[in-house]
Amino acid sequence: MVDYDVIIVGAGPGGSIAAKGLVEEGLNVLLLEEHNNIGLPQHCSGWISGCEYTEELIKTIPQNLIIQKVKGWRVWSPKGKKICEFEDFGFGGYFVDRVNFDRELAKQAAKKGAKIKVSSKVADLLIDHNLVKGVTINTKSGPENITADVLIGADGVRSYLSGVAKKSGIAELERKPREFFPAMQIEFVNISDIDPGIIEIFFGFDFDKNFGMAFLSPLEENLALIGFGNYKDYLKIKENHPVMSNRLKSADEIRYLGGMYCSKFGESLRTAVKNNVTLIGDAAGYHGIVPACISAHYASGVIKEAIDLEDFQHLELYDKTRKKSTIRGARLAIDIRALTDEKIENFLQVGGKEATYVMLELISKLKI
Repeated sequence: MVDYDVIIVGAGPGGSIAAKGLVEEGLNVLLLEEHNNIGLPQHCSGWISGCEYTEELIKTIPQNLIIQKVKGWRVWSPKGKKICEFEDFGFGGYFVDRVNFDRELAKQAAKKGAKIKVSSKVADLLIDHNLVKGVTINTKSGPENITADVLIGADGVRSYLSGVAKKSGIAELERKPREFFPAMQIEFVNISDIDPGIIEIFFGFDFDKNFGMAFLSPLEENLALIGFGNYKDYLKIKENHPVMSNRLKSADEIRYLGGMYCSKFGESLRTAVKNNVTLIGDAAGYHGIVPACISAHYASGVIKEAIDLEDFQHLELYDKTRKKSTIRGARLAIDIRALTDEKIENFLQVGGKEATYVMLELISKLKI
């Protein structure tokens, strides 16, 4: 007799959406969060990209969690030339209070019947005859073993390196190992010349030697988050960048957000299923709140069927479903490390506007 039908590791948006969906199907679900507080530490700006799914999701949360409606998208070249600007045609979405957004989704899952444990880091998986029988968690009172029929890894980008993807062996199924790089975001107040609601993309390896670009996320008037590889990159940009140096001249740093990203930015894993383990969200290679939530919907539906059928091979349907879905091409960036700023400049001048439109169009069409 197992303790739960499903254990979900990670109480971010994907984990909570999956938990809610599964308990609504009558399953007994445990949602584990390694940190003391759901939503913390915050790793991203809280942008929920716009699409049909987003409009339905936004209706389910308190409206005071919405910080800003995204109205457009602007792209800059490494030399500081404006390449293009698009008004929202469906891709825009919203900036939300990310910390309380995560907590709201977890509360919704709990109110439906999911059990939640915070301060519960998964130390190991309980494996018997190639099946994961449960997890060992480290809690404030010591190690604890918990069993379940199915395990969902919703434990973010680090899953591949040390989490469920790694411990279950799913990471080993990739043809080529994935590379990961640290990054940071700085929240600035008194930053000048930003347009609330307009997301800006700045290309250039001075922002981040691996990523080759930076997102400026305007949260309100004179308040924005900007991504960098590290603090030294920020200082270089503040001193020398043709556009950002003026904007940052009088800006004050009020918050630092840390994180990590994969060089295959938003490119999902070849397989996200192994026996009775399933990965969703960043753990499966899907970057962004909307792809994470949509992958959670697909996974929870297939898991319910697999448990009813008492057939874990049925979980392979999740891989087939997600690869045929709209999230298969939902990528906000690509690996450009083989290029130089000069080559990027030339490409953007010739085809930057068209490439940006195609990307935004794919984002706007995400749906279940």
